[in-house]
Amino acid sequence: MFSERQVVIIKDAVQLRDLNQLVSYLENFLPTTILVIDYRNKKMDARSKLVKMGEKIGVRLTSEKIKIEKMPNWVMDYGKQNGIQIGEEAAQLLTIFLGNDLQKLINELEKVKLNLDEPKILSTKHIQKYMGISRDYNIFELPDALTSGNEDAFFRIVQYYLNHPKQIVMMLVNTTFYMHFSRMYQLHFTQGHSDADAAKMTTLGNPYFVKKLRPHLRHWPIEKVKKALLILAENNAKDLGVGAKMDHVELMKELMGKLYQLSKNNLPVQLQH
Repeated sequence: MFSERQVVIIKDAVQLRDLNQLVSYLENFLPTTILVIDYRNKKMDARSKLVKMGEKIGVRLTSEKIKIEKMPNWVMDYGKQNGIQIGEEAAQLLTIFLGNDLQKLINELEKVKLNLDEPKILSTKHIQKYMGISRDYNIFELPDALTSGNEDAFFRIVQYYLNHPKQIVMMLVNTTFYMHFSRMYQLHFTQGHSDADAAKMTTLGNPYFVKKLRPHLRHWPIEKVKKALLILAENNAKDLGVGAKMDHVELMKELMGKLYQLSKNNLPVQLQH
């Protein structure tokens, strides 16, 4: 009110039958009105009269969906801009369960933000508690279930993802397992050091995580950990289309099968160098 211009927004314009009826308005538009046509989830026909006329007198902005592999960084950046500290694991967990639907993700973050103490640090525990994401089907529990020998948890989580293939993001799966095994690899070089010193010497950063992970080393000597890292490198290459054309379900099955075989030492694992 009382401003130089007014803004008129046509929301969900994709549902209108004939947007070309607006062409007559564009031919005689009011300079005091900013008209925004919100046409989401579908591309407008660039050959239509409306688009051609709109480009002559205004701006056409196309905003593509963010690729799923870029979402964790987007989540962390969004948190930083809105006063929430979101770590890499929490950002990956949000991506896995909410995908790249920005509105849904923002709504969930704003709700959980109300339950965070100052400073507002969002952890995976907060996500599990306030967003209803079950610990039993958390991708970040999967590497721990494998290397700790908790076969029931391992197979339960794997089966969940095989039954919900849309939630399989191999880049995130590979990254999660790589972080886990790289930490185990580092811990092998901290024998004789206290948990506090080991935390400083490695990327674990916290004695609690050192204490939790160290018992796994008994069943995972360094050579075995090296093989796991090579398996992950091979799977990641296949995910990028190098040497194989496999969908995410096939890649998930193959990766879990090889890592499980390695954990049991039942069958030799064939590696491509």
